[in-house]
Amino acid sequence: MNFQVLKNLSTNPRNLVLLINIKDKKYILKKDNRIESTILEKLNGNNYPKLFKRIKTNKTSFLIEDYIDGISLSRFIKENGPLDYSKIQEIAFKCYLCIKNLRKNNIIHKDIKPSHFILSSTNQEIFLIDFDNSLIKSFEEPFEIDLFGTKGYTAPERYQKELYFESDLFSLGAVIYFLATGKHPPEVNNKRKFIYFKYLISKISSKSIRQLINKLTYYNPKKRIFSLNNN
Repeated sequence: MNFQVLKNLSTNPRNLVLLINIKDKKYILKKDNRIESTILEKLNGNNYPKLFKRIKTNKTSFLIEDYIDGISLSRFIKENGPLDYSKIQEIAFKCYLCIKNLRKNNIIHKDIKPSHFILSSTNQEIFLIDFDNSLIKSFEEPFEIDLFGTKGYTAPERYQKELYFESDLFSLGAVIYFLATGKHPPEVNNKRKFIYFKYLISKISSKSIRQLINKLTYYNPKKRIFSLNNN
């Protein structure tokens, strides 16, 4: 397959992520650990990158996925500052629908954070990206798993090597905190730090946003409910 490399998107030399051009259309080429390509194939687009092609060599497998033309929520907040209630409500609900659909497909993202949500420049839709460390889970009970995530956006049970579908909801609550304050939330790896996070949430001026974040960030994952609306 012929393609033109436009840009290296990774700062990690061990993690190849290239922006490429194929017949005047942009794609992402990256190493495939089989998890991401399987998940993208299962999700088949919508508000996720669509798998274009798998490439196998003697030593390594690669995937090519659609490039989402837009801006990450982390960069959007950096450039525009914290959002007002109506904009947070709109974006948060779209992010929630991305995660809810993962739940329907028995997928846990494991690294929900602002840089993994892309606000499309064409239709203002939200896309969720980067599934290379995600998991397809087929049962309700937690199980031991290695800790992977981003400080401030990782659910507290993850530090006990437990993982639930609801772990992604805690991360979404942390993302909404970032949208409302422009600040990354603190690492919540124990009860004391969880109480401090709740104190910071209480300082948000909008009662509705406080309630929304609190609904998603219960310490007990089973209290986090896959039920939000956009009004």
